[in-house]
Amino acid sequence: MNKLVVSSNSINFNGESIKQIYGGFGSGQISILAKQVALLHGYEVREINQLIENSLDWFEEGIDFIDLKVNEYKGESVVISNDHGLVPYFYTQEGFNRSEHIYLLSQQGYALLCKLMKGDLSKQVYKQVIRKYFSLEEKKTSGPKYIERAFSNLRNIPYGYFGVIDETTITLYKEAELAGYIIPDKSIKDIEMRIDVSLGRFWHKYYLEQGFPESEIKTYTHVFKNGIKVKANCYLDKYLGDFRKFVVEIWLSEEGPRYFYERCPEILKYLPKMFPTCPSYSTLLIETKKYTEKLEVKQRKLIKRV
Repeated sequence: MNKLVVSSNSINFNGESIKQIYGGFGSGQISILAKQVALLHGYEVREINQLIENSLDWFEEGIDFIDLKVNEYKGESVVISNDHGLVPYFYTQEGFNRSEHIYLLSQQGYALLCKLMKGDLSKQVYKQVIRKYFSLEEKKTSGPKYIERAFSNLRNIPYGYFGVIDETTITLYKEAELAGYIIPDKSIKDIEMRIDVSLGRFWHKYYLEQGFPESEIKTYTHVFKNGIKVKANCYLDKYLGDFRKFVVEIWLSEEGPRYFYERCPEILKYLPKMFPTCPSYSTLLIETKKYTEKLEVKQRKLIKRV
């Protein structure tokens, strides 16, 4: 199954903020909606759709384009539920349901489409989109900062111990990605996301409350990307199960919704999909709903101001 993931990172074009989409034509492959193309090139969406539909001899379905309202091609399927994030970032649920066709283009399909457009402006926009949006080389050479920080600090953690940063990467970041959301490097306040710092503080308190021996805790030198070095706790591997249980059943349900609401509220609708079988799932739903409603109130106030 080809799952679409909307990146949390935005690419700016002439004042327009465009989110990258991955998937549809293969895991990790960057793709672009006809709706995004219309916005970038100054067309109506129906005009872009007509260009595609009137030139089907140019395009090969499944390689150059996919119609997301027809969810099967060549024996494969594309997820068209809310999981891939197109709703609400690009469509309202009503708009998504009402659309007869929603075309997704590969880089090759986008290049073919641009050949059908007229004028020098389309050529200029095309060059910018290829360089900025379809930045495959940049995607290969640089990973998310939290992964780089986790990997760079692994060698500093003593053998037989685990650090909060590496386990946060496995337990939270990867589960979020599998649910269809990529946790951004920076919060909405343009500050680097350091979930492990919050988790580490709450986990240390929980560790002591459980009566686990403080004498078994060691420290290691944790190095941030800006060169700052701090002493961080690490814990015996035998407590790894307790840590993972704490993250999923306690921190994520009780602290997670508030934490993410203040830093990357887009993840709120994905939290219940990450751990649907955890014992504290009902609490997670309640807390997530509470902060989702707060977010909606905030967004409505912003809209009224505009």
